[in-house]
Amino acid sequence: MRGRTMKHFKSFKTNFVKKITGDKLLQVLIMVARAVVQRGNISEVLEQPT
Repeated sequence: MRGRTMKHFKSFKTNFVKKITGDKLLQVLIMVARAVVQRGNISEVLEQPT
């Protein structure tokens, strides 16, 4: 039972990660959010070429 649960969770996690990486808009939002946290300046992020 425990082994089945772990396997199910692993596949769920993989699907979840695939869904996130497949969503380009969300990737951009995450990238911007990280840069804002690191630098605290959103204009720098927007001017920076990807």
